[in-house]
Amino acid sequence: MERRPLTAALVVSVVVALAVVSPFWFLGNASGHDFEFHLYSWLDAAHSWRAGVLFPRWAELANYKYGEPRFIFYPPLSWMLGAALSFLLPWKMVAGAFVVLALTVAGVSMFRLAREYLPLPDAVMAGALYLANPYHLVVVYIRSAYAELLVSALFPLAVLYVLRLPRECWRAVGPLALVFGAIWLTNAPAALMTSYALALLLVVLAWAERSPALLLPGAAALGTGLMLAAVYIVPATAEQSWVRIHEILSAGLTPDENFLFAHTPDRLHDAFNAAVSTVAVIEIGVLALIILIALVARTVNVRERLGKAWPALIALGEFSSLLMVRMTAPLWRVLPKLRFIQFPWRWLVVLSFCVALLVAASLAPKPRLRIAGWLCVAVLLGFDAHYFVVHGWWDPDGADTVRSEALDIGYDGSDEYAPVATDHYDLVKELPAASLVDDDGRLSDAHALVREWLPEERRLEVETHAPAHLMLRLVSYPAWQVKVNEHLVETATREGTGEIVVPIAAGKSEVYVRFVRTKDRVVGGIVSVAGLLLIVLVSVLARPRPAD
Repeated sequence: MERRPLTAALVVSVVVALAVVSPFWFLGNASGHDFEFHLYSWLDAAHSWRAGVLFPRWAELANYKYGEPRFIFYPPLSWMLGAALSFLLPWKMVAGAFVVLALTVAGVSMFRLAREYLPLPDAVMAGALYLANPYHLVVVYIRSAYAELLVSALFPLAVLYVLRLPRECWRAVGPLALVFGAIWLTNAPAALMTSYALALLLVVLAWAERSPALLLPGAAALGTGLMLAAVYIVPATAEQSWVRIHEILSAGLTPDENFLFAHTPDRLHDAFNAAVSTVAVIEIGVLALIILIALVARTVNVRERLGKAWPALIALGEFSSLLMVRMTAPLWRVLPKLRFIQFPWRWLVVLSFCVALLVAASLAPKPRLRIAGWLCVAVLLGFDAHYFVVHGWWDPDGADTVRSEALDIGYDGSDEYAPVATDHYDLVKELPAASLVDDDGRLSDAHALVREWLPEERRLEVETHAPAHLMLRLVSYPAWQVKVNEHLVETATREGTGEIVVPIAAGKSEVYVRFVRTKDRVVGGIVSVAGLLLIVLVSVLARPRPAD
């Protein structure tokens, strides 16, 4: 790609992204549904980095410093990015910087795709329209779903490389695998949604090209992408039985409660659902109008302009629209893992992508139509932004307050990541890092000295005149290994709350507690390295050879 067009797209994307986050400068951070979850993850990851743990698996500050295996089950790219930004910026600016970065990537990636079919001005505007689409405004101002926003930014690139398969075949496999793997390393529900979308796209493309052979490089790319993400996928899958992962589909989080205009006993839930459903209905209406105009008005040659992308966009748009309505509930129960997307309206990621590109292609043919159309789009997006800013929750000092409290006393853990032996709601916040108890569970006056207390490693010195039990401020999880005087010991758990209890003999004891690398983590790492090597191999073999 020429440098100047890309620079133009980058500049426009940065400007529009800064405009989207401009309320942050005056109102503080948008404290949406997932704001504290992501902020805590960034904070905990940065805390582990400062302690020398480069790829943390255990969130030490969760459950008020009893910890949880959050970083095993939540993909790493988003919390690593947030943690990295915290080393460059004040904490109150991290969320805004994350949004600007993600939206900029969204605009540029959509531009890369649109430039394959549209002239430069229209491709740039397609990127801007996708960047500031109404669902992104919902995500930024109301949901604070930063990982999903990052997946949305990468999604156009995944579609781009799928659409290049008929022309480039195996040369497109490597880039597609890299993008698909990155999506799986960012957000699991959105990655699952992307998997279904790309599978549909491959089938439509193979049908349109009358070439079932296209399915082979497409499947190879998706499979290699999953291999690349195995460092997350394998441990998260293997260790699900160690936590209460079923809580991810607890009350309020199931597909049945989140179809468009669903009704539940929760008034706030229904109010948000009504707002996001309205956005969905508007976008579905725009999609239907574009299809109608393209079929009836021959002067608008949107089908010719988009070429092979037209049937793909229509199929994705219709599929994502249907999955948001309740009549598709049986599909959510039958299709593998589809229910773990949780929210049917989450398919607005795909629908918004389709609508943005279709609108840009529809408004392009005539300059007057283009100008009038973009003015209407600007007014609509401005109205949407005003509505969500007014109805959002804003906290000028939220980030700094959350940070200071988390470092001091920790924070609430997540239900789905709580170890099965733990009832994290009953954990006592006032207990010290280590306590000695007798056989009856009463606190002993024996001495326990903490020599070192790191996120994934602890050293203690205990001296007692009689056998006792050392109770740690740490919930039990199979990856924790305990040695007493350099000998492995079998630990117990406190009934109900699940703290680790270590048997201690009379006398002086050195206790070493370490979060070990489990076999599934080793396997996941090996598979990811193999996937990366496979991508390199395919890219080298598919590279065009110079003519003799």
